[in-house]
Amino acid sequence: MARLSSQSSFNPPKTKCASCGFVRVCDFKVRFDGERRSNAGTASENSEVKSNANWLYIDQFCRDRIVAVCDFFTFLSHLRAGLMHQNNVVTLFRECLALRCRMAAARVGSMGLFRAEEERTRRTTGRGGVPEC
Repeated sequence: MARLSSQSSFNPPKTKCASCGFVRVCDFKVRFDGERRSNAGTASENSEVKSNANWLYIDQFCRDRIVAVCDFFTFLSHLRAGLMHQNNVVTLFRECLALRCRMAAARVGSMGLFRAEEERTRRTTGRGGVPEC
């Protein structure tokens, strides 16, 4: 997932969101086909244009929903793979509930309320945190 240009004078046009279908300002783009970009820098302009055709534009609300669901499924896959065996059950349960709460908040479009808290947690602990609901 990539954010479009972050220049202050750049205001993206309103387009149809690929996820929800509403016409909104789509600040983000996402690609689901699994293609990898090469970092070699030898790609021609023709291949760059072709790879840009695979991007789908999405708005902030749909991006928040996709990120919340991906975070939850990443947690589940790590749990299933045994990568979290050092944590106790109560900690895992709380993290699972917090991720589910985050998905619910993203579903109703209120993730913006939690961004300040998440940034504060990241600054104080040095790592990203799941907002408490």
